[in-house]
Amino acid sequence: MSEQTTQEAPTVREIVEEWLKRDGYDGLYSRDACCSCFAGDLMPCLDPCGACRPGYAHKCPASISAEYGAERIITSSPAEPDWEQVEF
Repeated sequence: MSEQTTQEAPTVREIVEEWLKRDGYDGLYSRDACCSCFAGDLMPCLDPCGACRPGYAHKCPASISAEYGAERIITSSPAEPDWEQVEF
């Protein structure tokens, strides 16, 4: 018998992270769960759901960072969000 080398299949997290980077996204967000995560630290909840979607990172204004403790968010659009309409 010949010895076969088998490569371990990638995890869902690795597959998603590769796809996000390849297609120009910065992370995932979910309106249903009101959360987001960034490539490089995907799925810290350890419970990704079917409602997670790819999105783009935006640096929060100082006033939002101070009020909500969020430095960056992920949204569906690469355009700068209307910060008065963003729900935290």
